[in-house]
Amino acid sequence: MLDDERSIFSRNIKCLPEREVNEMEKNMSKHISPDKIFEIASGYEKSMILFVAHSYDIFSVISNKPATATEVANEIKTNAQATRLLLNALCGLDLLNKRGDRYSNTPIAQRFLVKRKPSYVGNMVKEIEQGMASWLLSLIHISEPTRPY
Repeated sequence: MLDDERSIFSRNIKCLPEREVNEMEKNMSKHISPDKIFEIASGYEKSMILFVAHSYDIFSVISNKPATATEVANEIKTNAQATRLLLNALCGLDLLNKRGDRYSNTPIAQRFLVKRKPSYVGNMVKEIEQGMASWLLSLIHISEPTRPY
């Protein structure tokens, strides 16, 4: 069943008699998977990979010519193995390409994540990162819990 069909189904299910709804729910439960949960959970992981790469300006470092993980690590003064893991993760996000042992920016990273480009959006990426952290911290520091009455 497609996502659109599920949303249509969930909106229309209220119109059906309870017996039919129970039968439909039984059939649907056979096809339930945790995929949506994993998608949500990995969203944070993906954004953190981008935030770390942005903070080290990796996209600008490799914007002129492809570089190895060791060359990038030397440039940004990090551990080569950890840098390799980060670069591979960026390949998985389609922000870097890898040919042999050399990494290069994909067109989207080259256009929007290299600091000297007029189309650079890295400042907005940083704002999003800081805004999320600030917003979450403010939620934690609510002075008094609300009680339902």
